[in-house]
Amino acid sequence: MSSSSVRRESARRISQRLWGWSRRDTAAPPYYVNCHGLIEQLKKAHFENRLPDKLRTLSKYKLLIIDEIGYLPMDIQGANLFFQLIARRYEKASTIFTSNKTFSQWNEIFADLTIASAILDRVLHHCTVINIKGESYRLKERKEHMKQKQHIVNSIFEPAP
Repeated sequence: MSSSSVRRESARRISQRLWGWSRRDTAAPPYYVNCHGLIEQLKKAHFENRLPDKLRTLSKYKLLIIDEIGYLPMDIQGANLFFQLIARRYEKASTIFTSNKTFSQWNEIFADLTIASAILDRVLHHCTVINIKGESYRLKERKEHMKQKQHIVNSIFEPAP
């Protein structure tokens, strides 16, 4: 299973638990997208003069899950398009954001303090922040894998009793 399908599956479980959504619901299912992919979709729609349609489509989802905010830099156009989406969904639909950046670092993500402030104003107004601290499960798995490898190497080169 690819990491994106694992994320989608996790997003599906989160939405089922928090919002009671299931595949039987007639409402639109939650939509999972990584932030960079979302910005690329919005830029493409803007270039093709389809931005209002794309924003309307993304606003129909009861739950939008935007993953990996801040992992890749965002230019001013991307930040403006992201703001338009957040402003359109504001107080109308739920959005989950995942990021390894604190809110005080979001001005670095969006390349403009004014846009970052406007986005945060809307995001934080009615939000619940869940701050997960701890080691990344990927790093934890990698360390365990390396520890097992080292144990095998040590057992090969240890002298027999």
